[in-house]
Amino acid sequence: MKQRPQIHFSIRNHSFQRLFHGLLWGQLGLALCGQIQSAEVPLSGKVADYLGRPTIFINDQPVAPMIYAGTEHSRFTWKETPHRNLANFAQAGYRLFQVDVWFRDIWRTDGSLDLPIVRRQIHSILEVCPEAAVFVRIHLDPPGWWMEQHPTEAVAYADAGSMIAKRANPPQSLASTLWLDEATRQLEVFCKELAPLPEGCRVVGLHLAGGLYGEWHYHRFEAEPDTSAAMTRQFQKWLKARYGSDATLRQEWHDPGITLATATVPGLDQRNQTADGFFRDPTQERQVIDYYFCQQDLIADDVLHFCRVARSAWPRPLVIGSFYGYLHTMVEMGMPDALQGTFERALNSPDLDYLSGPLSYQANARDIGGSGMVRTLPTSLQLHGKLWLSEMDEASSLGNPWPGKTRKVFHSLADTVAGNRRNFAFVLTSGMGQWWYDFGPKLKAGWWDNPQLMDDMGAMLRLSQAALQKTWHSAADVLLVYDFASYNYQARTVPLNRQSFRDTLSSPLVEDLAEAAYHTGAAVDQVASVDLPRVDLARYKVVVFGNVWLLTDTQRTFLRDHVMRDGRTVVWQYAPGITDGWALLSTNAISAVVGIRLKPVDLAGAPKIQLLANAPKPFAGLKLDYGIAGPIHPLLAVADQEAEKIGNYSGTTETALALRRDAAVTIIYSGLPITDARLLQAIFRLGGAHIYNDEPDVLLADNNYVCVHTLGGGIRRLVLRDGKILQVQLFPRSTQIFDAITGESVLPGNGEYGSKIK
Repeated sequence: MKQRPQIHFSIRNHSFQRLFHGLLWGQLGLALCGQIQSAEVPLSGKVADYLGRPTIFINDQPVAPMIYAGTEHSRFTWKETPHRNLANFAQAGYRLFQVDVWFRDIWRTDGSLDLPIVRRQIHSILEVCPEAAVFVRIHLDPPGWWMEQHPTEAVAYADAGSMIAKRANPPQSLASTLWLDEATRQLEVFCKELAPLPEGCRVVGLHLAGGLYGEWHYHRFEAEPDTSAAMTRQFQKWLKARYGSDATLRQEWHDPGITLATATVPGLDQRNQTADGFFRDPTQERQVIDYYFCQQDLIADDVLHFCRVARSAWPRPLVIGSFYGYLHTMVEMGMPDALQGTFERALNSPDLDYLSGPLSYQANARDIGGSGMVRTLPTSLQLHGKLWLSEMDEASSLGNPWPGKTRKVFHSLADTVAGNRRNFAFVLTSGMGQWWYDFGPKLKAGWWDNPQLMDDMGAMLRLSQAALQKTWHSAADVLLVYDFASYNYQARTVPLNRQSFRDTLSSPLVEDLAEAAYHTGAAVDQVASVDLPRVDLARYKVVVFGNVWLLTDTQRTFLRDHVMRDGRTVVWQYAPGITDGWALLSTNAISAVVGIRLKPVDLAGAPKIQLLANAPKPFAGLKLDYGIAGPIHPLLAVADQEAEKIGNYSGTTETALALRRDAAVTIIYSGLPITDARLLQAIFRLGGAHIYNDEPDVLLADNNYVCVHTLGGGIRRLVLRDGKILQVQLFPRSTQIFDAITGESVLPGNGEYGSKIK
């Protein structure tokens, strides 16, 4: 007997899926909408200053910036697992939620948008939390069918022969004006049609996403984008705006045959070579340098364009944000190819209320015992009134969605509590906000779907709400300074085969320096070099410069007249000011910036610095050496007889670490990145910075709270700003947050909560 054939509806059939959702939700779901509509009050949103920090306002009321967000894998919020996790967070008190919407799901081939899917996504949030305010992350990359219809709009790669470049279905070039125009029209329709609907009335924010992971990196960046016709046209347009004429372009590129109409994107060989070791010479390699600036400007153009469109098309005030402003843990992606380098354009834009990104992917930052630092420079955002929303995407002990990969995972519930609290404390003490980004539904369960973890989620929300009512300011007296544009003047950070880092300097100087600073017991701020004129420098006892290769004449004057004074301690590393943007400068020019006379040296192998046995106080007795993993050129040593010697390049008599004091400033120069927390702590003490904790735990502090995150635990002596001393017991692998005035613990259990979870 024949069996009746079975009929299967495949979720992978996107056309059927759109039709099915349209019929189901358009007809049946609207009946449910009416239940919400009667009580609906349209929400408006904005970001404005509140008691010293950029703050989300909903209907003109400030709210704590704590959000629950499902990932792409849980965007269909009506399904059982995401629905349960939404309910968990609503029960814990959360009222801000984010949902992912993808053009690939809703942009139909006839040009219309399948808004019933979006309505159902939002309505399912409102089912568990009728008071919810919703942020929609809308991914603007075109659907696959669009790319099939417009193959000439695809990205092309300088490394065209690589397996990555040869993958099927290449995405759009971020320089495609056709995609930009059509995505713009679809975004306008999305805003105008969704905003008046019952679900749209609960939307308070739009997060504009595009490119790799929605984070505005080029897809398949490892293959060296973008040599497409669209990018070539964009590069020529950018060059015309910069140089104005063929004659000027020929002069700057040192190419008598080039014209604005024939200039091309640099190829792979040009990108992989540098004229002077680590650095590009602008007089010989202007084409490559210009291309990187052009590519970064293009990404800023795209981001700010869509933010402007959303602001204009939505009929009510709306919080507008995007992924942007990454500096930390970008080295492994290949700098400057993946850099979001025009940071100041985003900070100065009135159309962008918040920037966001995941916390650092550096292993020693994410591990228990690490800082949990974010990937941007928080002080720059504060100076411009921009909010940072950190994406907390660190896997809990309930499951790893990346089996076999190296992303960090908490291995116990106790570790999950400690890590979550640390990551929360970082944004709390930085005057920022965050969302919990739940990859768990990919594993058929939520990352925090556990009563103990959800209790702690509620406790952190309540602390954030209490903190919102307190005036905020930074407590840091140490300032780290980094530069985005300097990456365009140095060697690429990864080689073509990605087997090992070609640039052995950037990761220690950017990531490791910052991570070490958070283990010194001092409170630390981070800022972009372009924002130094905005900084209240009187607050800082110590200023540490990172990768500031590019210094204009104006910046050099500002440093001399405003930073190198007032008894401040200033730390320089490697080759600050080696270029003014137009040429590589002499060692004398670098010496003028540093304030200590330097000289070039040649050393074979990977250089290290070893402290001298007779080093001056407070360095005497420190037994350490530090360095980088490979050879570097150029390399500088101290040739100043008035400088006090602290350390030599190992195996030589060449001074690599030195100190010079005068009435106006104490100067420290290191020929290599300082990555040891003990050495940094000694420098910070020398400069008079306040040290809360002598031990190498993570220390995070603002004027209201002091957080200590520890790997080993033990008895600690914490010195608060007013001199009050706390003797506290820290459990191993734990996080405690204290009131900065009273010294009382401000989360349940005085630190025991995490240690008692098995």
